[in-house]
Amino acid sequence: MNMKCGNIFSKHPKRDSDADGLTDNDEKRLGTDPYKADSDNDRVSDYDEIFIYGTDPSNPDTDGDGIFDGDEIEAGMNPRGPGKLADFLLPSPSNGYIPHALHPKRLAFYSASALLIKAVLVCLLVALPIDAWLTPDISLEQNKKIIQLTNQIRNKLGIISLKESQLLNQAAYSKSQDMLLKQYFAHVSPDKKGLGYWLKNVKYSFSVAGENLAMGFTEASEVVDAWVKSKTHYANIIDPDFTEIGVSTLSGRYYDYETTFVTQMFGCPPKKAAPKEDEKVAAANAKPKVLPVNSLGSKPGATVAMSGTSTPTEATTTLIVAPLIVFPPDQWLTNEQEFIAKVAVNGADSVLVFNNDHEIARASSTGGFTEIPLRIDEGIHILTAMAMKEGRALSSPP
Repeated sequence: MNMKCGNIFSKHPKRDSDADGLTDNDEKRLGTDPYKADSDNDRVSDYDEIFIYGTDPSNPDTDGDGIFDGDEIEAGMNPRGPGKLADFLLPSPSNGYIPHALHPKRLAFYSASALLIKAVLVCLLVALPIDAWLTPDISLEQNKKIIQLTNQIRNKLGIISLKESQLLNQAAYSKSQDMLLKQYFAHVSPDKKGLGYWLKNVKYSFSVAGENLAMGFTEASEVVDAWVKSKTHYANIIDPDFTEIGVSTLSGRYYDYETTFVTQMFGCPPKKAAPKEDEKVAAANAKPKVLPVNSLGSKPGATVAMSGTSTPTEATTTLIVAPLIVFPPDQWLTNEQEFIAKVAVNGADSVLVFNNDHEIARASSTGGFTEIPLRIDEGIHILTAMAMKEGRALSSPP
């Protein structure tokens, strides 16, 4: 029974025996007990049932759901029947004009939930690999930016802009993908695939071609700045013989950490009729614009440069004798102070690593590849290695 309160109540002061806010005369008209503040014993006063909750003061269970009105009100439910969602969201007499969604305990729960969600998102941001966030659209944007910055450098020197080549883009992508799959970082792969192979693979005809590599950068400006600071990379960027360019940015796991590979390829199509396949390979060998091999003479090792940027960048292959430092490669530019060196050695029980003629690490070896944790400071470093067996040197000391 839903009671509508209108003009049935006397407006004149009269006796209120139970002090519930209703006069005895009004309670007689309503059929409630004038000597009992809660006529139906539902723990809600007659006055509150009429003027606040709109429930029946003579029926302890107004909506007949088996729960007393007082218990429903205390539990935050609607004592007048269906309508819990409205009570949860909208102010009304049934919820005391305070939506249940705004109760202090619920507000505290919402705040804690928001903080938990934020913490989970931060953990995901840290835990997921770079390529989870570096979407194809972002990679394409970075590729375009690298080409734009490269042409800006050339234009300042009065050199013609490079035209983007989809074939070079495809070749650059294949090169980056191959380095990730086979876990190497050099112009020539472990199975001897060089620049000429990738260009031939996409049927790109050229008279001259070149290549720059970088690793660890996700911002176009950072990688181009690093290339500009390297003479060999800069030479490719400003070479007037090149007329076309292609770029690939690809992320993935390399030596147990997530990084980004950037491959920049340059080319100039032949002005005459396209040469035969064997002539194109010969052209690549005749004038390779890939970075030159830096021989360290009798000292086996790799030259490493520390920069102020954010992760390892470009490397070239190098001619060295056993024991062979496979990683880091020659002319490695990085700002990582700690990394894992990888040395190929046979017939030795230990390997010593030297930095500028000073021993900085040694590790036991069982042959094949030996991994050695290294830490270096900012500056130019020459890393060399020496093989030992039973305390006797198997190779010349650096």
